[in-house]
Amino acid sequence: MRIALDLTGLGPAADRPAVLAAAAGAAPSGTLVDDPAAWAAAPELPPGWDLVPAEPLTAGTATVPQAVRAARRSGPRRGLRLVTDGRADACVLVADAATTVAAAGFAAGPLPGAGAPVLARTSAGAAPRALVSAWSASPDSTPGADLLATLALAACWARLVSPDEPAVGVLDRGATAGVPADPAPTVGTQPVTVAELVQGTCPSVVVADPGLADVLAEVLAAPAVGAPLDFVAVLGVAAVTVGVSPAVADAARVAQAVGLATAAGRAGLLEDARRVLADVVAVRRARAGLPTDRPGRPAAGTTGAVR
Repeated sequence: MRIALDLTGLGPAADRPAVLAAAAGAAPSGTLVDDPAAWAAAPELPPGWDLVPAEPLTAGTATVPQAVRAARRSGPRRGLRLVTDGRADACVLVADAATTVAAAGFAAGPLPGAGAPVLARTSAGAAPRALVSAWSASPDSTPGADLLATLALAACWARLVSPDEPAVGVLDRGATAGVPADPAPTVGTQPVTVAELVQGTCPSVVVADPGLADVLAEVLAAPAVGAPLDFVAVLGVAAVTVGVSPAVADAARVAQAVGLATAAGRAGLLEDARRVLADVVAVRRARAGLPTDRPGRPAAGTTGAVR
């Protein structure tokens, strides 16, 4: 597993050598994507690592997606390009959630059937937890047509972070009472209340609509509840992408993010996502009365459809 590590989002006071050393401890080979001018001296690269110069992303008056599209030499763009070009297997960005989603969505592009990117806010540690939501819906929305894709991608993440007991909880505030049947193959779903989230008596991966995701992320970050949701993984795009907030991006957390991305790559997260999304497309076509398989193409969900 080779990691593309974008450190352009680190602040000037960050201990870059310590962060790089910790990341190299979690991934034996990789590419550092950073601005050499941000280092007090020329970076001493660990064995198996190389350097791709890049610039910090500056939004200015533009929106984050606009800034990502315009900044070809920026760290997020160059880091994701390494993955899409086959020079890295996964990308870790020191960036906020908006930048991570925009960079992954634009540079890597969506997987067929995914629709909008899906964000998994994840904790680290022995028992990771994740809060999954579609990114692009309006704040007052409820789960809609893309719920099937969100559930399918959440199931992929559950198999990664909780392989012994993969399950997906769906926040139940009435709107999700009629959760549609899962597209096979996936994992079981069950309704989850806010109280169960706070108490930790729910599956490790919970799907919430975007209007509640940020609120619940703050609730789950409380010390009495569990580890903070410091990492974001972008699901439904054609690159394994994990972001860690610049506000908490010290050596330990960056190493954890690298470990999470490495585990996702080794577990075949993208292949799993392609497979379940092919089934989502088949379900949607069947509900619309359309053929589920196109002539000359493998049936949805088969190995041929994945590759």
